[in-house]
Amino acid sequence: MALPRTLAALLGLFSMAYAYTGDGTAYSGDGEKDKTGFNACEYGDLGSHWEKWYAAMPAGCGSQGWESNKCGKCIKARGLDAGAPGGWVVVKVVDQCASCTCGDVDFSTRGLQAVTGFSWDRKKVEWEWTECSESASKSSSSNDDESVSASSASSDDSSDSEEESKKSKKKSKKCKKGYYKKNGKCKKKKSSDRKLLSEVEE
Repeated sequence: MALPRTLAALLGLFSMAYAYTGDGTAYSGDGEKDKTGFNACEYGDLGSHWEKWYAAMPAGCGSQGWESNKCGKCIKARGLDAGAPGGWVVVKVVDQCASCTCGDVDFSTRGLQAVTGFSWDRKKVEWEWTECSESASKSSSSNDDESVSASSASSDDSSDSEEESKKSKKKSKKCKKGYYKKNGKCKKKKSSDRKLLSEVEE
């Protein structure tokens, strides 16, 4: 009798570690996990972290979808389409998805953004069951914030460089023939003014 039990346990572990594929979509933002209308898991407040990193899954798909015993469990997912960030993102299963087919995951908008690079649309994803870990989701959020900060800093540096370049060009601009430069401005020479005629153009 011990062998069948051991085999069943091994098969159970294998099914939990298997990576599934499907479409990733998004249905609601931070704190809006009940927007599907099902509230299948009947959760109240999940705390600041999981109210942002959550997902809904289709029913009737066995290990590939939602069942009551899957409420509160977590999956890690990553995008498969070009442009996807590539890292694994952990989200908690909190609801049932009516429009999903087996293998699909309906993420929070924040979750879909971290997984696929898009906060909307339908994108290919792969996922598997995993332990619930806030740090895995937080690292994705932190990386996104760092990218935004780096992009802003780069944009600021670029603007500063352009401004300096314009100033430099303005300073080095020469006056055309018959004019002389004074206090950074070109002024027309007067034939009656010998002093001005004797000035050399800069």
